Amino acid sequence: MNLLQGGERTVAGVSPEQKVKKRKASKCGKRVKKRESKGMVHLLRAIVEENEKIKSGNDILKQKLQLRQDGIEIQKTELCVSLNKTITVQENLVEALCQEPSFQSLMVGSNHLNVAQYAMLFPNADGDVRLPSKANQSFNDIAELKHRFMVSSNKIELLCQMIIK
Repeated sequence: MNLLQGGERTVAGVSPEQKVKKRKASKCGKRVKKRESKGMVHLLRAIVEENEKIKSGNDILKQKLQLRQDGIEIQKTELCVSLNKTITVQENLVEALCQEPSFQSLMVGSNHLNVAQYAMLFPNADGDVRLPSKANQSFNDIAELKHRFMVSSNKIELLCQMIIK
C-alpha cells in the first residue's frame, strides 16, 4: 500500500475511477444497511407492541378463567351439600320406616326375606330371626324400596364422582 497526498491509502494497481466507484458503492451500502436497520427497529417495535397486547389479552383471559373456575368450585360445593342433604333425608326415611312396628312385623312375616337381608335392614336386631311363610307382598315392597334406594344412591354417587373429577 502506498500513501498518496491527503493521507489516503491506495492499493497498487487500482485506478482512481475504481476508487470512486468503490467509495460510492460503500456509501450506498451503508445507506442500505442504515435503512434496513431502521426497518428492523420499526419491525421489532411493532412486534413488542403486539406481544404486549397479547400479554394483556392473556391476563384478561386468565382472570376470566379463574372466575369461572371459582364459580364451578362454588357450584360443586353447593351440589355436594345438596346431594348430602338428599342422601341424609333418604337414609333417615329408610331408617324411620324400618323402625316402624307395623313394617317390622311385615318383615318378620315375609317368607322370602332371608337373615342376611334382615340383618342389613336391621343392623341392631338379634341374630335369632325366624321367618314364617306369609305376606309375599311385603317382600316385593321391600325389594322395590331397596331397588329405588340403590338406584338413587348409585345416581348420587355417580354425580358426586363426576363432580369430583
